[in-house]
Formats: sequence, C-alpha cells, structure tokens
Amino acid sequence: MRVQPKVLVRRLSPVCTGMLEAAVGRAATGQYYEIVPEHLLLGIVAQEDGDAAEILKHFGQDRLRLQARLQKTLEGMKTGNAGRPTFAESLFQWIEDAWTLSSLLYGISAMRTGHLLLQFAERSSRYTAEEFPELEAIDCDVLRRDFDGIVRNSNELDEVAAEPGSPGAVSAAQAGAPSSDSAIGRFTVSLTREAREGRIDPIFGRHREIRQIIDILARRRKNNPIIVGEPGTGKTALAEAIAQSLDLPLVRLQCYEGIDATQALYDWD
Repeated sequence: MRVQPKVLVRRLSPVCTGMLEAAVGRAATGQYYEIVPEHLLLGIVAQEDGDAAEILKHFGQDRLRLQARLQKTLEGMKTGNAGRPTFAESLFQWIEDAWTLSSLLYGISAMRTGHLLLQFAERSSRYTAEEFPELEAIDCDVLRRDFDGIVRNSNELDEVAAEPGSPGAVSAAQAGAPSSDSAIGRFTVSLTREAREGRIDPIFGRHREIRQIIDILARRRKNNPIIVGEPGTGKTALAEAIAQSLDLPLVRLQCYEGIDATQALYDWD
C-alpha cells in the first residue's frame, strides 16, 4: 500500500466514513482480531437504500443473500480478542484501489460506497479468499460506464461532490452540506439536510424530551444536552426530531462501543 491510511480516510464520503467506523465497532463487539474487508462490505450491503442496493438490483442479484453470505463468512473467522482489533492490510488496499479508480474515472473528491463495491467486484481475489457469486455476476464494464445512472435513486446521491471544474461538479452550498474538505464534511452526516429532504420520519410521544433538549440549548450557560440510554431506546430519534424542529445545522458523528474509530484510523500505520 502506497498511501497512508489517514490520507485515505480523508477521501471517504460521510456515508463511507460512517460505514468504516461501523466496521470498527462490528469487529470490536465481535472480538475479532482484525478488521477485514468483509466487515466494511457487510455494512455497505446492509444499506437498504444505498448504492449497493441499487447496483445489485440493476444486475438482478439478491442483496439479502449476499448479506447473509458475508455474515456467515465473518462467523467463520477467529474471535476472542480482548483488546482492540487491528486493521487488515487488505482493507486499506481495497480503499486505495477504489480511490485510484474512482478519482481517475469520475473526478470525484470523495468516494461513495458504490465506488468501493465496484472495485471489490472487479478484483475481489485481491482482498479476500472467499467467493461471492452475487458480486461475480456484476458486469463491471457496464457498472463503470453507467455508474451514475445505476445509482441515481441511491440515498447517497448528494453526499459526494465532484472536484471543482470536473463534469458534474457541485459546490458545497449547492449540495446543502458542509464542504467535503472540512472535518465536519468528512466525518459527519447532516441531520438538518436529511430532515429538510424528508428522509427522517416524524417522531411521536417524545415531545417532553424534545422540549427539555430545546430548553437546554436555549440556555446561556451549561447548554450542551447529553442524551443517554441503552441501545434501541430512541436516542438517535430524539436528535432527528431536533433537526426537524430547529432551522440550525445539526450533524451526526457515529462511534461504537466507546471506540474513537476516527482516532483509531489515524493511529494506524
């Protein structure tokens, strides 16, 4: 691998960054020794309305079957690690290859999950010893040529802007998001934009908590609310409700199991 991992991380879209952090969390929770390409690929394929879903549908492949196959592959790997998992060399080799491909072909400033999937489908034997028939069935020549049309209904469509001056380039203001060159643009997802575009469902029965959060935000001092609770109790839903209620920038940075995944990536050499 020629490019440093921390440089590659800067070339990921906010969605891809979230997926990579989820892969770190998935590996840590499962007590794996390494974070392998399959950890990241599983998260990409599990997205119901992302690039992978659109690509697999276009080529007539079963997304859920591929998801189950990836899960089974991970279940067969060695676990029992009580410490922090390390990054497999093949994971960042995949990301580097995908960046080379996508930047040359499409002139983009940040990779989306479809670019990663295209690269994996094209050279899967470089990153894993496993076989995934659903990916082998993808015609990579067609996907490269018709990429924009195939993923046009993906929820990632406006997450990645092209480099200024390249075909299809849009400014951060036009995309309604922070610049992808900023830390906020690279490592967060804009809840405000998702609310404005109708991607967030309305929330019911939590108006007391919402009002309490707004009251804290309105204070002059000690105005940083903290939402705590067990997994699945609606913490994210409350943040999304605030994004719907206030016309203010609100972004989401996701980490897992107490791991500062972004720092972990920057520490890796």
